[in-house]
Amino acid sequence: FSGELEDMSRLLALDWLDLSDNELSGPLPAFPAAVRWIDLSNNRLAGALELPPPAADSERLLVLLNLASNKLSGSLPASVTSAAPHLSFLDLSHNSLSGSLNAFAAALAPTNQLLQVNLSHNKLTGEVPGRMAILAAVRPVMVTMKDGYTPVHRI
Repeated sequence: FSGELEDMSRLLALDWLDLSDNELSGPLPAFPAAVRWIDLSNNRLAGALELPPPAADSERLLVLLNLASNKLSGSLPASVTSAAPHLSFLDLSHNSLSGSLNAFAAALAPTNQLLQVNLSHNKLTGEVPGRMAILAAVRPVMVTMKDGYTPVHRI
């Protein structure tokens, strides 16, 4: 498949979306709050990574978000963790994300479900924030980050 994805927020019964390994382009579309699995890896999606919060009367149920190997750019926003409190697996590797992880880590709530975060092969700078290490004390968390200056970190 090729082309841009349209707004999917009206597909209320959508539970699982796997459109990996295509030639999809353009920005990330809106998704319904009930979707649990999104794999859009290995495409040509570009622009900022934004995950808008669900409507006030619903809760985002997203467990897996794989956007690896696209052309996403900009910083890693706090909205990724705050808009998806059930997120367990996050793969944003092989994009052009830049900056530090401070805002992302600051938005992590103690009840956050993150188990694996792959941020390797981006343009991120700095160390893995201590806030992410606190989560590792509660449960196993793997964070992979390489920015060319710091080694890969595993917590």
